[in-house]
Amino acid sequence: MLRTLLTAALIGSSVALLGSVSAGGDVREIGFAESMSPRALGPIRRDMTVVAELDSSSSRYLRGATLSDYRDGRWSGSIARPPVHSAGARAAGDKTRVAIVDHPEAYFLPAGAVVEAEERDHEGRRVLYFREGEPREGFDSRDLEIADELRERLRPIAERLAGGGDARERAERLRVRLASEKRYQLDFTAPPGVDATVYFLEEAEGGHCELFASAYVLLLRSIGIPARVVTGYVLSDEDASSGRWLARKGDAHAWAEVYVDGGYHPADPTP
Repeated sequence: MLRTLLTAALIGSSVALLGSVSAGGDVREIGFAESMSPRALGPIRRDMTVVAELDSSSSRYLRGATLSDYRDGRWSGSIARPPVHSAGARAAGDKTRVAIVDHPEAYFLPAGAVVEAEERDHEGRRVLYFREGEPREGFDSRDLEIADELRERLRPIAERLAGGGDARERAERLRVRLASEKRYQLDFTAPPGVDATVYFLEEAEGGHCELFASAYVLLLRSIGIPARVVTGYVLSDEDASSGRWLARKGDAHAWAEVYVDGGYHPADPTP
């Protein structure tokens, strides 16, 4: 099945790296972004500012934005807004979860979450009461779009990595093989005027999460499997005093969602 949970090794090594901004000298900080242009990153500094707290979650992936449009090497999209089924303030119940989010618009909730209520805490942060469920978001035809020239260039690579089987089997096999053929590294530079994702697939030995997510989605689209890039955060550690799981600004990450079995399911190709 498509992988939806991060391993401890992944949390310790590959989680990163979106919306980097200069932090002085050649060192950069990272954080959530609503668009993505895979590119060189170089040295980074992990910002430990907490951006989301969850009392519990079946997935460590917190969706911020879904990116379906790919043009001239850049992904764009919109904030991932979960369905809202109002149950009144302070919804209660064994299955109700609580998320505290320090962002004016983004929700940073797992795929399939349904918001039941929202309020503000004493610090002005948004407090979301939600329930988890199976992803059942409607199909978006944009998640099959790929330029003809790019499709023809990437399809042979995708066919080799995906092999045979149904869409779920091919997507999972492609994810595993892509992660095994390329290594995770921040040191990546594409020549000027060259599509960074294509260069990553055809020439580079490895790259960072933006490149893995971008490549995975484009490869899937080239063989007719709907997919999109997702940006957000991963829950990285547990706060000893509150017992909540935390996502910090430096835990920004990019992964994919693949449309199979009537819903969009998280799949992370970064090794």
